[in-house]
Amino acid sequence: MLEVGDVRGLLLVLQPESEDTPTGIKELIAPDGTMVVADHVYQAGDGDRLATAEGQTVLAIPHNAETDALEGNWLIQIASGAGRFEIWAAADDDGVRHVDIVVFTSEIRVFQTDLESRFEQALQLLGFELGTLELHLAEMRDTVDEDSAFVDYAVSSSGRDGAISVLLYEDVVGLDGKASVPGTLGAGERGNVIALEDDAAPLIIAHEIGHFVGLLHPVDGGGSDFLESTPLCPLDTVLDEPLSCPGSDNLMFRHITGSSLTDEQRFVIERSVIWHP
Repeated sequence: MLEVGDVRGLLLVLQPESEDTPTGIKELIAPDGTMVVADHVYQAGDGDRLATAEGQTVLAIPHNAETDALEGNWLIQIASGAGRFEIWAAADDDGVRHVDIVVFTSEIRVFQTDLESRFEQALQLLGFELGTLELHLAEMRDTVDEDSAFVDYAVSSSGRDGAISVLLYEDVVGLDGKASVPGTLGAGERGNVIALEDDAAPLIIAHEIGHFVGLLHPVDGGGSDFLESTPLCPLDTVLDEPLSCPGSDNLMFRHITGSSLTDEQRFVIERSVIWHP
């Protein structure tokens, strides 16, 4: 049983005994009796999203507007193979929402002022303000692809807890960027990183930070997201004629063309633990 006080959001992080051992949350029941996870499967969405993974399992709560009241006793059952269980929690605050960024790169290819400007614009799309942005040189690759995007995650151990670690590359082959979904705030953890290209536009940065707080594509190969407010579209249409889908101007749409967000998406963003006053 997990007793939760008056908080705006939670982040549950389950580290396995070894990176190739799958483990996760087998069952999670909210204080009001809502079944959030049952038999390793999220009950929101279309039932295709698992709360179990190799390497690390991370749950951001709330992940939709249905799980609002967090205070009380949560019932949680952890699957075998778990090594360490972390809980991040954040109190509500009506002030400005700041997010801290730590950037790692193999060589300085962009000015810090340019990075700060693009991250400021991206965070403002999400209702945040840039807190601090640090730029660090690190031994890492210049180019990665979808499979290797997080291969350099260990360099973030020289960052700091509570900040988003960004791995900056000359080229992320085949992708605009890639983020942990949701991400963690522990420096040096595999789930604490976003991979971006040097010249990533504010819209792409905002999209990837949206993933980091727990927002999914409304539709992709993994199924639908957890939200009632984002319109569905057949996956074939998403892939072949994306602009004909309803909601194609949504920031979290698979093909990034717009910056709109639903009220429910903003609810999830605002309740995230990634920001501080």
